This record gives sequence, structure tokens and C-alpha cells, in this order.
Amino acid sequence: MESLTACRQQDTIRIMEDNTLRERYSRFFDLVGRTFSPLSVGMIGDAFDMATGALGNMARYDGSPLLDHSVNTAEIVVGEIGRGRNSTIATLLPDAVRMGLLDVNEIEKRYGDPVMSILE
Repeated sequence: MESLTACRQQDTIRIMEDNTLRERYSRFFDLVGRTFSPLSVGMIGDAFDMATGALGNMARYDGSPLLDHSVNTAEIVVGEIGRGRNSTIATLLPDAVRMGLLDVNEIEKRYGDPVMSILE
């Protein structure tokens, strides 16, 4: 069993990582916050967390975080194309789904058929 100190250290590291990610993708989160309802913002944040958890520290061929591509594409989907919540969620998840890092049944349970039909 982990000590209380070790648990607190892990929580502190996770919070720092979360803050770093939120900072890195602040433009995306600002756009989502201005565009969608609080419910949709929460669902998109959940999808972001799923993608982040699955992709971890994986990098693209150029060394950039793999998550960058998904988030940058999601920004285009929302800001330039004007698509909605389901398209935004689906845009965050395809790399993790393609690599088998996320359970498609879990995605369907959380977000429903519309997101799954986009991912397929």
C-alpha cells in the first residue's frame, strides 16, 4: 500500500501535468468554452482526457506530441468548419482508436452512436 506522502506526490505530479496540458492546448479549450454549452464542454474535456491517457507521451515522426495533431484538427473542426460536439469528440480520439489503445465499446457507451459513426 502506498504511503500518504507518495499518493500526494503522485497527485501533485498529475495536477502539474494536467495544468501543462491545459496550458499547451489553451487556445483549443478557450474555443470550446466559447462555442459549446457547459455539458458539451465537459464531454469534450472527457474525450480529451481519454485521448491524453491513451496516447501518453507518444510522439509523432517529427517529435511533437501525438496529441497535437488531434487537438489542432479539432480546432479546425470547431473554429473553421463549424462542426459540433460529436465531431469534436471524434476528432480527438482516432489515433488512440486506430492503435487499439481505447475500447470502442467504452467510447460508444460514453458518447453514443453519432461519435462512433464518425470514428468508423
